[in-house]
Amino acid sequence: MSSGTGLPDPLIGTVIAERYRVDSLLGEGGMGKVYGAEHVLMQKRLAIKVLHPELCTIADVVARFEREVRASANIDHPNVAAATDSGKLPDGSLYLVLELVDGLNLRDEIAAGPLPVKRALRIVRQIADALSAAHALGIVHRDLKPENVMLIRRRDETDVVKVLDFGIAKLPATTGGSGPVTRIGTVFGTPEYMAPEQALGQPVEGTADLYALGVIAYEMLVGTRPFAGANATAILGLQLSKDVPPFAERAPGLAIPRAVEALVQRLLEREASNRFASAGEVMAAIEALQELPDEPPAPASPVTALLGTAPRFDGSFPALGPASAGPGGAPAPRSSDGELAVATPHANGAAALERRRLLTFALLGGGAFVTLIALGLTVAWMMSSRPTPRGAAARPSASALALGGAPSASALSLGGAPPSAAPSDDAASLLARAAKESAGGEHAQALTSLERALTTDPKLADAPAASAVLAAALRQTKSANAAFTLLEQRMGAPGAAVAYDLAVDLSAPAAQRGRAERWVVLSKAFLATASPAVKLSAQLRYASNCAGRLQLMPRAAELGDARVLAALKSLRTPTGCGPSRRLDCYPCLRKDDTLERTIAAVSARLAE
Repeated sequence: MSSGTGLPDPLIGTVIAERYRVDSLLGEGGMGKVYGAEHVLMQKRLAIKVLHPELCTIADVVARFEREVRASANIDHPNVAAATDSGKLPDGSLYLVLELVDGLNLRDEIAAGPLPVKRALRIVRQIADALSAAHALGIVHRDLKPENVMLIRRRDETDVVKVLDFGIAKLPATTGGSGPVTRIGTVFGTPEYMAPEQALGQPVEGTADLYALGVIAYEMLVGTRPFAGANATAILGLQLSKDVPPFAERAPGLAIPRAVEALVQRLLEREASNRFASAGEVMAAIEALQELPDEPPAPASPVTALLGTAPRFDGSFPALGPASAGPGGAPAPRSSDGELAVATPHANGAAALERRRLLTFALLGGGAFVTLIALGLTVAWMMSSRPTPRGAAARPSASALALGGAPSASALSLGGAPPSAAPSDDAASLLARAAKESAGGEHAQALTSLERALTTDPKLADAPAASAVLAAALRQTKSANAAFTLLEQRMGAPGAAVAYDLAVDLSAPAAQRGRAERWVVLSKAFLATASPAVKLSAQLRYASNCAGRLQLMPRAAELGDARVLAALKSLRTPTGCGPSRRLDCYPCLRKDDTLERTIAAVSARLAE
């Protein structure tokens, strides 16, 4: 089989480490390849994941690969894809030998429509069992999602779960995991399945995986995730500020036992302490539901569902209060055996069918890198967990969480006396105060609180909450000067990312956007603090000529993230220059398909 270049793949037909004969290419992505292989002595089929050699010099990528090696090797459980060996090829490429998982990807099963309740619970229980084994070793997956769950057949048993891709797992110090693999200004995970505390950049424990399991369970039962938004920011904002919509609101035509819904709702509690304490508790709760009838009871009447007066579940775990409304959508019906009751064309056609064949595991890079969480995300979470004092104004609605409003007349004094506050205020509470003040439109005061928080703990500059407060203040005329001062003196790489995002945001106030653009283009501080991906994005947008942009394409293909992808797509515009602005600004990018190939490479990596 040939490689992506059309040339024969050099690994196919070779023997790795004198024992693994590589015979086929199963999949390829921006970070590596997955091969089918056979152990020449044991004659056992295996899969080998190989990291691209050019990426083996990037410390973050190598650290993530090594993390997956350690996590997969230490979890010995039938519901986890086992790792058996790892090493380095002569060209420097790192490889990982894994169990070959031949089955169906849970994402494709969900795409076909809601699963029967008992089948969904059986899958959830096995995932919980795998998590229980990982958590017992101090390993937190941190990127659990349907793409990382395979369903295989074992003897006469169907739907045997295999959990994959521990590439961004949190490991205990005993396995070399002294801390999470991080990149300045980023949060790891997939937004739709990310627990609130993970989205806020806070330390995560096993309960973060249980939140992701709740999203998967909701999706299997209802056919859609609990929250839907136009982008990652919108989705995370809903997760941080809204209650989980009842099943009946997302899929009015389905009837699911109330006890099952209560279980899922508890998994999806915003506060980690309100979720199940362990994956073992989740398994016990599911086992208590095994006596469910084959057919679920009739749903509550529309009036009862609307008013929230249906009887509460009386079981081994507390029923939840009424949840906020969410958009609905009727899922495709299924018969009792799990097959579609009517023929439904698959959303992804041949690509989805191909994924259902010999899908071994997520390629390295399967966990999405989520960029700095923008306006309103942290504010909603912080304020939802702080009770409003008696007589105080009510908590702002979701529409107020854009951090807008009139700024306070107070000013930030980076070198002056701090505002009045209890001496015992720690950095986290100061950051929470800054978020609350920003949400109330007191941007100058919010900057003061943020500056005090960063003075106490400079590492909080990496928290998305800090970036949200800064981003809001930069957009306000009265607080912009203080915000730029704080940006340069305290915020480092996250601050440079905030400034870049403002510079390219056409919906931002023109004056503030222009100032941010000048800072990005002209300031030495930007070049000194911005992360490589943010600097690359700025170079693509603001390079002095077309040739300069063309030279950046190989680097963009290698390191590109969501910001770089947006910058690349902006270069597709064939007009905008000349007296009439009808001439092509980037004619050198039209001579071949370099731009489109670069966009495709970055898009593929982000989609993994």
